[in-house]
Amino acid sequence: VTAANVWLKFQYDRVQWAANIVPRLYLLATIASVCLKIHVDEHEEVMRILFDLVSMTKGVQHPTRGLFLRNYLSQISRSILPDVPETVNVQSLDDHPIVKRAVDFVLQNFAEMTRLWVRMQHQGAVRDRSKRERERLQLRMLVGTNLRRLSELNVVSGAIYQHYVLKKVTEQIVKCKDRIAQEYLMECLIMVFSDDYHLRTLEAFLSVVSKLQSTVNINSIVIKLMERLAKYAAESENALKFAEKNIFAIFQTYCGQIVEKHKKMTFADRLALNVELVHFAAQCYAGKDEYIGQMLEETLAVVQQQQKAAMNAACVSHLHRMLVAPIRAMNVRVLQFPAYCALMSTLPSREDVARVSCDVVAALVDAKVCLRTPDEIEKLLAMIHPLIYDEAEADAARDDEEEEQFDAQQTLVAKLIHLMANAASTDVHYKCLHLARKHFGKGGEQRLLYTFPALVFNSLRLIARVQKQSQQQEEQEHEMEVSAKKMFQFVHQICSAYGSHAPEVGVRLWLQGALAGNECALADICYEFVSQAWLCFEEHVSDSQQQFEAIVCIAGYLQQIECLEEDNFDTLRSKCVAHSNRLLKKAAAAQCFILCANLYLDTRFKDGRVACKCLVKACKRASQMMDGVPMMATFVQVLNKYVYAILNKCGDVDYDKVNQLVALVKDKMQSEQQLMQAQQLQPELQEAVQYFRLTAQYIDDLKHSNDSDIAEAFAPIEL
Repeated sequence: VTAANVWLKFQYDRVQWAANIVPRLYLLATIASVCLKIHVDEHEEVMRILFDLVSMTKGVQHPTRGLFLRNYLSQISRSILPDVPETVNVQSLDDHPIVKRAVDFVLQNFAEMTRLWVRMQHQGAVRDRSKRERERLQLRMLVGTNLRRLSELNVVSGAIYQHYVLKKVTEQIVKCKDRIAQEYLMECLIMVFSDDYHLRTLEAFLSVVSKLQSTVNINSIVIKLMERLAKYAAESENALKFAEKNIFAIFQTYCGQIVEKHKKMTFADRLALNVELVHFAAQCYAGKDEYIGQMLEETLAVVQQQQKAAMNAACVSHLHRMLVAPIRAMNVRVLQFPAYCALMSTLPSREDVARVSCDVVAALVDAKVCLRTPDEIEKLLAMIHPLIYDEAEADAARDDEEEEQFDAQQTLVAKLIHLMANAASTDVHYKCLHLARKHFGKGGEQRLLYTFPALVFNSLRLIARVQKQSQQQEEQEHEMEVSAKKMFQFVHQICSAYGSHAPEVGVRLWLQGALAGNECALADICYEFVSQAWLCFEEHVSDSQQQFEAIVCIAGYLQQIECLEEDNFDTLRSKCVAHSNRLLKKAAAAQCFILCANLYLDTRFKDGRVACKCLVKACKRASQMMDGVPMMATFVQVLNKYVYAILNKCGDVDYDKVNQLVALVKDKMQSEQQLMQAQQLQPELQEAVQYFRLTAQYIDDLKHSNDSDIAEAFAPIEL
């Protein structure tokens, strides 16, 4: 016996003579904590002191003071409670009597704290009830900490939890007969103990739930347990445990018993249970489609008994989750259940259907699910009809927020179109697109601006696939019903309907079709599509900037086309020159003439004479510009194009005009620099000057090239 032990024993006895019980017990607990640390290896002595303390704390029956005192006792005992090593899996507490006393100590402290916490509700006037409930909710963590202590003990294995701990804890929960306590402590059990433990004790836990007070929100408890187990099932290594035991059937049976027992259960609560069952089946039993089908049919029967007016925001939210969860788990397979599509129609308003439809489409787009058959597309588009067309004949005016929402919705629908494909059959793929065109054609002008371009690109992708299959040497199992030419007719119809509504995009769609025709070596179709692009341009494109952009686009596409005969190709590129000549803006016209020169220099059918004429016209238009810097930059571009023509051995280049152009650029550069001599040079002028210097240096290098032909070709240019 050391002097320290004698002194501690003296202090332990001395503080028991304190007059006030609360300070006395806090002092006792404090000194006991020191004693426990000294005797930490003497488990018998540790448990004797702890049970001595837990017995003495019964002297404080004031709810708030008693809760804090017992919580303090729980804190000081946390690190010194006897326990088994982590590697030991205890099957019976009888083999570890000292450790059993540690578990009993925590359970006894938990029972005392629960009684005190419940007693708070029944003290004071009735008018202060809501205030007391708020105070109780603020102190609930003090009681729940005991359950956390139990979950941290190594001795509480799955078997000990199933046969001993759960029984003791739930006895206290049921006996307290208090709504707040029962709701919180049952949720606490769900959160603090392992998911494996919940799987072992699922039936026992649910049987306890049925014994709770009628005012307890049983839905919340069951739903939290399903959510916890669903997350557990999402981990791949746990999937086998759910396969061995039909957890869904247990929940489904118990939820049915809840509905039977609680006759006054609200419509929203019934929906909440069904929604969680669908969500649970979708996450835990992804291959068991029949589980989801059963719940959808049951929910539909419940919903059909209610009037749409009875659906509040909570009911709509539950139906929203029920419709989105199966799509994420089953993708388009869920459409085979008639109840699924019927549930969408039970939503009370068109806005609700549109909102759910957006999430359904987003789930399909995120999962990149292919819509393979016309039947799937028919069912899906019929279900999400608010996104496809309005009930009214014409779209009503929308404010900025509604316009932004409309844009987001139609963008999703356009993404959905790209999912329409059938890898096994091009004929079925075409039928899918044809059906989609039928539906989207009813959407009105504003919607087709989003949907028709997606249809065009999906069709062109199918055309490339059909063309590739037709070129293969292997024998086909069956002859394709739909040829590439027929599909081009389909694309032609879509572009014709689209062009007048958005001509600037329509021109590009026609050109995209022409490029596809070129890749298929279908010259007549290619020429027709380019001609239609010019027709769309001439009839509908009136804005000068859009005209410039369209000509640039057409010139770029024409440069890629190789299947046309010379007469047809010459007709189309001549239109580029003619329309460039009609542009009002001088800078735009000059740029277009430079691009037109490419059509005579860089294609199959070269014509240097016309190319040089285009460059002369570009210089003429540039000389009419008022701003000197853009004028000089355009001249340098033309000079570079002359260099390109000479390198490509164009014999129609007039060197006198090239030398005049060089002299003109030098003159303009000198005059612009003198004009800004007193000021800092503009960045645009600096760039133009640098551009000319680099071009001149390049020409000089070519004049002194080791290749005699190149040096001879550039010798006449005077720098």
